[in-house]
Amino acid sequence: MKVERLPLEEVRWLGQQVVRITGSLDDLASGLPRFSRRDFTHENALNEYLDLILRDPVPDDERWVPVSTVSKRYVLIQHQDTVQMLRTAFEQQNWQPEATKATVWLSDYGERMRVEVSLPVEPVEAAVGDKIGAEVVVWNSVDRSRAFELAIRWRRLICNNGLTIWEGDRLRKVHHADYMSATSPIDFLVERLPKSRRLVEDIRSWVEIKFDPTSLIQWIDKDVTARWGKLRAARVFHILRTGCDCAVGRPLESQSASQIRVSRTSPVPGSPTSAGSAYDVYQGLLWVVGHGRSIEQEEELLADVLPLMANLFPALSERIRGAE
Repeated sequence: MKVERLPLEEVRWLGQQVVRITGSLDDLASGLPRFSRRDFTHENALNEYLDLILRDPVPDDERWVPVSTVSKRYVLIQHQDTVQMLRTAFEQQNWQPEATKATVWLSDYGERMRVEVSLPVEPVEAAVGDKIGAEVVVWNSVDRSRAFELAIRWRRLICNNGLTIWEGDRLRKVHHADYMSATSPIDFLVERLPKSRRLVEDIRSWVEIKFDPTSLIQWIDKDVTARWGKLRAARVFHILRTGCDCAVGRPLESQSASQIRVSRTSPVPGSPTSAGSAYDVYQGLLWVVGHGRSIEQEEELLADVLPLMANLFPALSERIRGAE
């Protein structure tokens, strides 16, 4: 198991430094922090409505660190329990957790967590040699920043792009005694996977959906700029026009995103020298989403991808809504 504390200039989570743990699913639980619940008090005054959440001591920090206050009805879900749930699901399917690659992202004190675990199922081939593999993603927090959520996500192997997560591929549990979903995460994962696969197989047809290159500039300057701003839109434009990523210069007030000067950096794996299909555009957007410096912003941008696709490819609108 490998533990890395990533520099802030590489990635951050709500302003905090991020810890990345890589290893097998079997190893993960031992590297995750635990949390305790205490009365929220000061001197002789007790808050009757809130509790205090503390991170327990860890090997390199023996302190009990306060990370949040929560209501008395808040359900504390330990990170280790979510990983154990995944292990149970794997064992039920006769998958081997000890041979399964997993990555954990933690905020500095561990109060927020994202886990990505590869699923040992046959990948979908979008084109010859272009395979898309399945993974399960789990989010959890003990500071009320987000609910426990499990989702099936597919990842393009050639460039590591994480595809859009369809709404039906998500299971969310609110950390509140009155609103906890009764659905079993294990049952959801096993039952949902075949349908999720069919949705991804439909994306193969996007390779055949072409577009008028002249419409690209208007889409970049209007739709992409409106959602992502000029700088990110300029980056998308360059990737789709050249197949290479870039550093974006400072724009003039009068410049649109398609007019901003950029400096080419490196080729985007799997991208053609000029995008010609809906699939190419989709992967270009996903590359920009996955190569930012903020975990929470990555999730916000990912939610914009399908609406942006529908703007450029109106014929996809009904199929996207049907899949959701």
